[in-house]
Amino acid sequence: MVSSPLCTSTQLETQYWTSLPGFDNQMSGFNLINRSGQACSLPVYPSSLYLANANGTPAKVPLLPGPAGEKGSSDFLAYGTPKAPATSSFAIPLSPAPITLAPGGTAVDILFGTVGVNQQPGDPACISTPVGGSIAVSLGNESPVQVHMPAKAGTSKSLIDPTGAPFSSCTAVAFSPFLTWSEASHLVGAPYTRTSQGDLPLKYTSAYINAP
Repeated sequence: MVSSPLCTSTQLETQYWTSLPGFDNQMSGFNLINRSGQACSLPVYPSSLYLANANGTPAKVPLLPGPAGEKGSSDFLAYGTPKAPATSSFAIPLSPAPITLAPGGTAVDILFGTVGVNQQPGDPACISTPVGGSIAVSLGNESPVQVHMPAKAGTSKSLIDPTGAPFSSCTAVAFSPFLTWSEASHLVGAPYTRTSQGDLPLKYTSAYINAP
């Protein structure tokens, strides 16, 4: 039983990361770190996720019908729902419990492309975080937590990634339940070890180092 009050945006520090920078963010996520002096709790799932403009308002992004009638690339879908089915590649628990974050504690939410849409690579209907914007994460109690892209992690633009932000996707994006650091580390895998300056694309370097 979780007895601590729900975390608020003022208590949490966020870090965006991506573990597969070579695959246009097919798997990425964000950390929520309790930077307050009091324990607080997280719900099992975020209430909602959406892309936000620099002023915090929801961004207008395209809706593109997919081959099976699912909505398109602007959707964020809860993991395990009928339109974001579980797959063997991501053994995320479907009956998790709420997490209590002690001061300094970290929880992780994994994002991954799950439902293909009827478009070709390079189609301008792909989405990415607006310039100066964020991934807005609602916990169900107040203004959303803003997951901003890391500084200096946006050096190139393309039709797939029109703003040059680290987060971009050409599929529907499923979000996981909130996971403990240890659960997420097991799912994501070991951090990348650079062996030379050219191993990781510059755009993703500061986003990647935050991966569990």
